[in-house]
Amino acid sequence: MFKKIVPILLIIIYLTGFLISFPYIFDNLFGAEKMDSIRNIFEYGIMFCSFLVFNALLFKNKYTSVIAFILCLLLSINFLISVSCFLIYHSGFNVGMAISILESNPDEAMSMSYMFILPGILFFVFLGMVMYSVDYLKKI
Repeated sequence: MFKKIVPILLIIIYLTGFLISFPYIFDNLFGAEKMDSIRNIFEYGIMFCSFLVFNALLFKNKYTSVIAFILCLLLSINFLISVSCFLIYHSGFNVGMAISILESNPDEAMSMSYMFILPGILFFVFLGMVMYSVDYLKKI
C-alpha cells in the first residue's frame, strides 16, 4: 500500500512546487483564465509522470542508471530552487534572482546558508521520493 502512495504523493508535491514557482497559474485558477490554469497543471502532471517512467526505463541498465540519477538530481535541484524562492522571498524564481545567484561570492553565500536549511531538507526528501518512485516503477 505504501509503495503505491509514494508516487501519487510525489506528483502532488511536484505540482505544489510547480504552482509556487509560477504563482500566476494559481492566481488564474480562480479567475477568468481557469481552463488555461487547469490545462497547465494537467500538462505538467503528465510531463512529470512521463519523466518518472522514462527514468524507470533508464534505471534498468547499470550504465544508463547514472544518467537517470543525474536527471533526478537536476529535477530535485529545480525543486530546491523553487521552494527556496517561495519560502525565503515569497515569490517565484525569476531572472533577477538568477543574476543575483550568479553574481554572489562565497562569503555572501555562506552568510545566507542558514536560510536554506528547510529547503535543503525538502530537497533530500524530494530526491529520496523520486528515487524510490523510479525504483518502484522499474519493477513494474
